[in-house]
Amino acid sequence: MTLTLDFGYNRGIPADAKAAWGARLIINQDGMVDIVPDRLGFADDSEPEAKETLRAHLNGVVGKAPFDQLRSWLVDRTVSTRDDVEHVLFDDGTAKVVGSAQSSAGYFYIVAYLVTEGTTT
Repeated sequence: MTLTLDFGYNRGIPADAKAAWGARLIINQDGMVDIVPDRLGFADDSEPEAKETLRAHLNGVVGKAPFDQLRSWLVDRTVSTRDDVEHVLFDDGTAKVVGSAQSSAGYFYIVAYLVTEGTTT
């Protein structure tokens, strides 16, 4: 079963993901990154423990690191608001955060999921 987020980078969700968190961020090339509270959410395949494990990891270990990375990459032009390239913003072997501007010129679509053995995006 492939998960689908209401908001976020659905192309980045691996087929075997049990839970995913995603958001549509507002960005600009000067490094501004804004999380819009009504443009984020979780998707899961009816395994509440996977969702809770992901939530705990995002709130703990992952924290703001992906957003800090995105800000830095916007400023130094590693990420362009007009590209459609997937960028890995965080990967600690337990969780992975990836995203893309999808050529939107103002949004960045992001997804986070728990990495399982053999996970491929």
